[in-house]
Amino acid sequence: MSKIKAVAARAGVSVATAYKVFNRNYSTRPEIRDRVMQAAEELSYVPKTSELKSKGSDSKIVALVTNEIINTFPNYIIRELVSELARHNSYLTTFYTNNDISNEKEIYQLIKVREQAFDAVIFNPLTEKRDPVIEELMNEDMPMVELFSNVYPELPSVGVDDVKGTYLAIRHLLQNGHRRILMIALNHISIAQRIEGYKKAYEELGMSVEDERLISAQDYPMVSRSTIMELIRGTRPTAILSVSENITAMVLQTLKEMSFRVPEDISLIAYDDFPWIAAQGIFAVAHPYDQLGAMLSTALSQQLDEEGTKLHVQKLVVDPYLIARDSVRVIFPEK
Repeated sequence: MSKIKAVAARAGVSVATAYKVFNRNYSTRPEIRDRVMQAAEELSYVPKTSELKSKGSDSKIVALVTNEIINTFPNYIIRELVSELARHNSYLTTFYTNNDISNEKEIYQLIKVREQAFDAVIFNPLTEKRDPVIEELMNEDMPMVELFSNVYPELPSVGVDDVKGTYLAIRHLLQNGHRRILMIALNHISIAQRIEGYKKAYEELGMSVEDERLISAQDYPMVSRSTIMELIRGTRPTAILSVSENITAMVLQTLKEMSFRVPEDISLIAYDDFPWIAAQGIFAVAHPYDQLGAMLSTALSQQLDEEGTKLHVQKLVVDPYLIARDSVRVIFPEK
């Protein structure tokens, strides 16, 4: 049992309440404060790094652990989240794993060591394997929200429906006559949902995926233009679904190098929509960034504002939608 948890147990309060006694950002009833301080003295507990919080400030600091600094998708969500948190007098500090599991573990450990510097954590796991440091933070009642996954069902989570997003894109291409549709995605925790959505679109139209090479899960950072070129030459697709901003950019560069035109030679749908994708006239699967930011803020605020109450676990999912542009053409497949 952690020392703060032992203090809370001896004082007869929750771990969150015990933390608040040692945090100048919160106020507690005098009788609760006295019990916690007495328990801390009996157990020789010394709070860690509480001086990192601003004296006299009632603001809160939220740690966000995300994967890519160069991917615009999380940055759009961060922009909305910062705006939402500001309404609750909360501020965001961001850690990037760069899709590296060892970096992710080090960041989790840093948050654990400096946990009294943070009031809440939002994190986006790289794998489906549970991390013991995250479990320790959960056991100590750190307010936490899981982003884009459900590795920790005990926690609230906010995500997008990747099954539906992939399904909508593939179904649209199938309905426009395409049969050889190449999906290029990162071999990430969400890949199973993307494959499910891909195959679901075929099955609902009474078809099957005849060439499994058309579903390509690439390891980060191994995906490159040369890899994409080999995939196109090997699978001869009439359409491509590129999953992530970086892959979409590489697909466009590769098609240009191969002298393929979009959509005359190969149709293209981008998974995630950004201004430059719109400017290129590329059909896209889009997400409501403002809604994602608001959901994250709400899930956190409920934990931060409800002292000593039992956590109500919510699984919040937003629906992606298609934005039609000029990068998909109708073809008439041979019977």
